[in-house]
Amino acid sequence: MTPFDEDDAGGDLRALMLAVEVPDSGADVQRAITTGRRARRRTAVMSAATAVVVLAAVGTFVAFGPMRAGPPNAPAASATPAAPLAAAICSPTALDLPPGSADASTTTIDPAGRIVGGYVDEQQPKPIVWRDGRPELVPGVTGVVTDVASDGTAVGYAVSDQHNAVGWVVRGGKATNLAVPPGYQFATPLAINANGMIVGAASTAAAASSVPAAWSVDGTVHLLTVPSGVGDASKASTARDVADDGTVVGEARGVAMMWRPDGTPHVLPAAPHGYDGQAMGIAGHYAYGVSSYAAVRWDLRTDAVAVMRLEGVTNVRAGTASGLALITGDGLGRTVLQAEDGNSIHLNGPNNEFASAAAVSSDGSTIAGTFVVGDVNHPVVWHCG
Repeated sequence: MTPFDEDDAGGDLRALMLAVEVPDSGADVQRAITTGRRARRRTAVMSAATAVVVLAAVGTFVAFGPMRAGPPNAPAASATPAAPLAAAICSPTALDLPPGSADASTTTIDPAGRIVGGYVDEQQPKPIVWRDGRPELVPGVTGVVTDVASDGTAVGYAVSDQHNAVGWVVRGGKATNLAVPPGYQFATPLAINANGMIVGAASTAAAASSVPAAWSVDGTVHLLTVPSGVGDASKASTARDVADDGTVVGEARGVAMMWRPDGTPHVLPAAPHGYDGQAMGIAGHYAYGVSSYAAVRWDLRTDAVAVMRLEGVTNVRAGTASGLALITGDGLGRTVLQAEDGNSIHLNGPNNEFASAAAVSSDGSTIAGTFVVGDVNHPVVWHCG
């Protein structure tokens, strides 16, 4: 691959905002959008500390969750994953835009790596998927795709004129708004598994009101349990990803969480000397996320937490069933696919532009992301092998 050019990247970074923190209440959506646009003009802001994507955000979801649920009974990670990783490369290919669109960003990829989701036109976002590289606008809805299943079912959300988050699912070409649980006003879906189970958050206009929620395939919504006494009550809670067996990961009041298929909550440990965490994605028996600004990977069988990178981390969007983490850099640190021992593959744009990765297929062979040229966002996929 072409060596990363720090000087060339600097100009792109000043225009790049590939992820922003998702607001925990509908009342804050417009403020987050405004803040994001200012940040884009000001510097490269890549804060992936949440699970809901703000429509002004580019590329990596922080509030959309998956990023990629692998098979629930995936084989254990190889004891020496560094050797094949060191020999591999990830080649970028820019994705086409639909006619009339000037920019686009990716947010997710299906487990098989064939369908990429995202949105076009930052100022008035419209949801889009790329099937085998071909762009298709999602019918019947506006906003942004937050996740897509291998059968083409897409979930996402739009922001209404009143700045309220309206969650939706599109199955077989039919769009349906997601139910909002009693006592709440907004729904933000972030992930969907192969069985049609959707997870995300429900919230009100009050600060830190976001709670983890799940929707069954028939549309029934229920809230996931947030254990009493866990975390900081001033922080929101969100479900960010779901495996095919129904295991859910996310955070509860700033503490990384797993919910077992029967709904039982389980606190995931913080990194050594850490104090908080967010589990952003699940693949096989691993969960991926951040803890006190470090990139971490949890082994869900043993609760062991591995620190993948300590500095230069914006987020860990996802990972593979074999233990590789997709780490989004903060501009000083690069965006990489990385093994636990530090071996990594740098992910740059087709002409060595700075890029941010949003999601990875279950086997790690295909990665979706966004790169920037000037002040324009471009969708990209990397094929690794």
